[in-house]
Amino acid sequence: MISNNKNLIYIFTTLFLFLLGIQVYFMYKTYQVKEREIYRSIDQGISVYTDQVVNNHSAKTSEKDSLQKKIINYYHKKLKKEDFIKYLIDDKKNSGNNLTNYINERRKKDGYIICVRIQYSLLLHLPDSIKILQQPVTIYETKDKVKKSAITNIGTWRTSSIQETTGEKTINNVDSFHVDTQTEIEIENIKSLVFREIILLIICCVILLVSVLILYIFTIRNLIQQQKQVKVLHTVVDNISHEFKTPIATLKIASKTLKKGWNPDTLPLIDRQITRLESLMLQLHKDETPEEMVAIQPE
Repeated sequence: MISNNKNLIYIFTTLFLFLLGIQVYFMYKTYQVKEREIYRSIDQGISVYTDQVVNNHSAKTSEKDSLQKKIINYYHKKLKKEDFIKYLIDDKKNSGNNLTNYINERRKKDGYIICVRIQYSLLLHLPDSIKILQQPVTIYETKDKVKKSAITNIGTWRTSSIQETTGEKTINNVDSFHVDTQTEIEIENIKSLVFREIILLIICCVILLVSVLILYIFTIRNLIQQQKQVKVLHTVVDNISHEFKTPIATLKIASKTLKKGWNPDTLPLIDRQITRLESLMLQLHKDETPEEMVAIQPE
């Protein structure tokens, strides 16, 4: 019986650990799904505003494109690097106001701390693929800085311009540029937002696990108590068996003695052993025997 109880405990422990692993895996997957949903909604919401920041001067063939002219002047060394970079940053401030307003609105409404950074990551002159920017230039960034980007969007566009020089010969200069932009998005308080979404589910899972664990503990305690009761029962049976063996053996000896011949000491011996057996029987049925015998008077 003890061996069977141990096997039940091992099975119960294995199943509980398996259930715990399933719950942890389920909560982890739920967390990932909720996190992706939040990031997807934010990405869709700010995509329009980030396009405004990046593409407000991305007309590919417009002669009035001031950004294009600045790139051409910088490439032909008609504009200093400091002035060119300053222009890129200052030129995007006004176009980023709508994005800033959207981020502030989501923070006020839903509590989202959204961090955004938009960069010109690559600027090449075509077709010789000469790098005009040696390192990325940040054209927009929120007050809350991006520390670890969760979403990175890459955009590409090209611009070209034709310049005609008339002298002894007509010369057409074609300037084409390849521009890569990079938008990085991070929600600083994403963990607290996700846990706020799934807190009810977490509580239900914890209650389920605690309930199973309590049931498990009570089952073990009951098994331990049953084992103790079985041990006590075995001890009582052994003691009673020992107590019965002595008078029985004595009665057998007295019986053999009587068969051989009369002995006046044999009958008292038999009476003592019978009394001893009756006493043992009374101990076994103590609850069933009244403590005081009521004498029955004849009427």
